[in-house]
Amino acid sequence: MKSNEIFENESTPKDNVYRLTLRTLVYPAHDQVVAYALDTDLMGAGHDEDEAIETLRQTIRVFLEDAAMRGTPYDLMKRQAHSSFFDRWKQPPSGVEAGYLSMTIRLQKHQGVAICPPRELKCA
Repeated sequence: MKSNEIFENESTPKDNVYRLTLRTLVYPAHDQVVAYALDTDLMGAGHDEDEAIETLRQTIRVFLEDAAMRGTPYDLMKRQAHSSFFDRWKQPPSGVEAGYLSMTIRLQKHQGVAICPPRELKCA
């Protein structure tokens, strides 16, 4: 997967719906579990894998909503983990789970705030 493939627009611009597929690592860290989306360099943590992934989903949603309200949703695609994490994703060490996180986000319109439509969301 190339970084420019993480977003797939499934809708018309008026719907503000985005489908994301992100490479992820899930691993224990101290007394928590971390879910790390390499394509966006965003993380979530929790007491177990499910909670870490849910926190990561919320983090990605908030980041994208904030960027879209500022008119810069493409900022999400400019972020990426260090290359060493992609090496770990290709050959995960013991105790590290590598996979994909797929999610669909519908951006909510707020009165007085313009949202950049999905057709403008292109990777660098």
